[in-house]
Amino acid sequence: MHLKWIYILLMVMAGMKGIYAQCLLKVTGQVQDRHDGVSLEFASVYIPELKKDYTTDITGHFTIEGLCAGKYHFDVFHIGCESQSFFIEISSDTMVIFQMEHHLELLSEVLITEHKHDRNLSQASYALTGSELQRLKSQSLAAIVSGIPGVDMIQSGGNAAKPIIQGLTGNRIAMVSDGVILESQQWGIDHAPEINGSHAEKISVIKSSAPVLYGTSAMGGVILVDNFKQVEDPHLHGIVNSSYNTNGRAFGGSAKLMGKMLGWTYNTQAMFRKNGDQHTPDYFLNNTGSQEVAGGLAIGKISDRQSLRIRADYMFQNLGILRGAHIGNTTDLENALYRSVPFFTEEQFSYTIEAPRQEIGHLTTAVNYSRNISAHQNLNFSYNLQQNRRMEFDVRRGGRSDKPIIDLRLLSQTANLTWEHEGKSINTKIGADFRYQDNDNLPGTGALPLIPDYMSWKPSLFFLQAADLSDHFHAEYGLRYEYTGYNIFKIVNNAIEESKKKFNGGAINLGFVYYNDLTSIKVDASYIARAPQVNEMYNSGLHQGIAALEFGNPSLGLEQSVKITADASQQLGKAGKINLTLYGQKVKDFIYLAPAAEPALTVRGAFLVYNYTNNDALISGLDMLHVVNLLSGLDWTNKLSYIRAINTDENKELVLTPPFRASSAMNYDLALGGLKSNSLEFFVQWKYTGRQNEVADGDDFLAAPEAYHLADGGIIFHSSLLRLPIDLELSCSNIFNKTYRDYMNRLRYFADDTGRNLHLNLQIKF
Repeated sequence: MHLKWIYILLMVMAGMKGIYAQCLLKVTGQVQDRHDGVSLEFASVYIPELKKDYTTDITGHFTIEGLCAGKYHFDVFHIGCESQSFFIEISSDTMVIFQMEHHLELLSEVLITEHKHDRNLSQASYALTGSELQRLKSQSLAAIVSGIPGVDMIQSGGNAAKPIIQGLTGNRIAMVSDGVILESQQWGIDHAPEINGSHAEKISVIKSSAPVLYGTSAMGGVILVDNFKQVEDPHLHGIVNSSYNTNGRAFGGSAKLMGKMLGWTYNTQAMFRKNGDQHTPDYFLNNTGSQEVAGGLAIGKISDRQSLRIRADYMFQNLGILRGAHIGNTTDLENALYRSVPFFTEEQFSYTIEAPRQEIGHLTTAVNYSRNISAHQNLNFSYNLQQNRRMEFDVRRGGRSDKPIIDLRLLSQTANLTWEHEGKSINTKIGADFRYQDNDNLPGTGALPLIPDYMSWKPSLFFLQAADLSDHFHAEYGLRYEYTGYNIFKIVNNAIEESKKKFNGGAINLGFVYYNDLTSIKVDASYIARAPQVNEMYNSGLHQGIAALEFGNPSLGLEQSVKITADASQQLGKAGKINLTLYGQKVKDFIYLAPAAEPALTVRGAFLVYNYTNNDALISGLDMLHVVNLLSGLDWTNKLSYIRAINTDENKELVLTPPFRASSAMNYDLALGGLKSNSLEFFVQWKYTGRQNEVADGDDFLAAPEAYHLADGGIIFHSSLLRLPIDLELSCSNIFNKTYRDYMNRLRYFADDTGRNLHLNLQIKF
């Protein structure tokens, strides 16, 4: 009898030992360049099943210990590479090699992103991925990136927001979605970028030397969004999201499917979102609902020597504009500026969207072909066709509010050919772009166009080179020539008047980088000559989205800028890091919208007036990011941004310069019962926005609003359901229901900003 129990005990212990041993497996690996096998240092290897991130050393190697037997996905990120996902089944200690498609990138680009797991500072790069990005995906693209030091946003209510990078926005920011530069009516402050961020795998911001590669429209920087990742995994994978917000009673959902079939990778996705009237702490913001629908498909084929990607996606938006911002006469307008509650406010919620409103549809089709012509040379060709349709509806008499007051169709085509050579110590990129646009005002509006019909063409050539001067010292230099030609067709006295404009612009860049294991120091200098845009020269009339009249200036010339950026990063032991960026930008003939002294009365009502003008300007500031790991699983992040933008001709601050902002956030990950798949993530954030004291009260229609504090917080439950990873989030913004107005919100003249919002989101991966 005793022998029986001893035998059973030994069998149980042996089984436990086997189970225990299965979770002692080790994976060692290396991340390499696909073409020449060169190791890629400081690459990020993320395992979604474990929600853990690992970083390669200076030889490109990494080690992962304590793995259980099973199937794992390895998501690999490296600056200058497209992120890739690899699928591996682990049953014993394993050695793997991940090969990445590496392209030349500028070492002195100050690439600012966020990734709470990333502790590498030698590249000054932090990828906005993982749970940090997941918490933000229900917001607009501008709101997602606005938490990055040096990045702000300008709003026209809750539905239209545009990013600002170190004081510049609109025509000076390039939005790049999966390698395609967005071509739309980006000149309008109320024109939000038509990019769906709800499926983004990674979002990055480049803040210097970008115009050499992306054109002078990237004078202020570039926002890179990676949506359609190619997955070399034969299994079907997907992500399903569902969300609800109490403020506006917004609900939405999204789905993404990825995989590989018959040698072709595929990535298809769809999204919808519906929002009703938003609410301040005291009243409804009537007619601020919105509806958004987006979808797309990307397919690709990759071999050792070549790759092909084909993509098509479409986004539709129907955006309401605060009814109380459109006033009938100058007396009411003056009263509206000082009312505590806007005109036309009703204490009744509605999903109905009436005039004033906007309808936008944006279609993108793109093809990219890349071929390795030798072990160290790559030839890349890309072409994209985009069509943007924008209709704006105003409150009109005679039942004509359903007839658009603005109906624009913009057709854009871009072709790019690039040759890259990766040498032992010098990398070179030479390329040519050609961009063509045709902008038409479609008939039937019954009103004169705000922006005239025009055609534009922009051929350009560029050269980039990055050199390793030593093991720790690098240099980078680049040159771009860009020709811009316009044919403009303006209606004058019921006749079409044609005018032609041409400009010779471009960019020059020089940068140096020093780094070691703990420190990174970068200095970047650039010269940019940007041609004025058609709206800046020829806009004339009511810009309905911001409830204001705009008038262009045909005599505007090149806008010339010299910018110097210094960026320093320091690792603080094993648990912290700090990054500080200082910049100064001198701009000759800086083009901006200046408010007129008095509003104007038209047959369509009374409106504020803005005129495009130019003055010499000096823009300078600093950005700071500090991250420290206080305890196991507990991170503390601090950020601040300060900027000055001075009209040096008149020695005064430019209007719409972002005020001082600072934030402090705590994030705590708590494992439940020691299970890696079950955990709770707590986060809380305090945000401070200062008063814009530098702009004189007489230079704007209203004095700048007071400073304010906001508190946000939430909890995310990470678990699994039927072996599928799930994330359930409950969060709250503006916890204390603070009443405030933000200086960078153009509708602050008429209404308070939004109040408390509870956000619920469920994500399932498979």
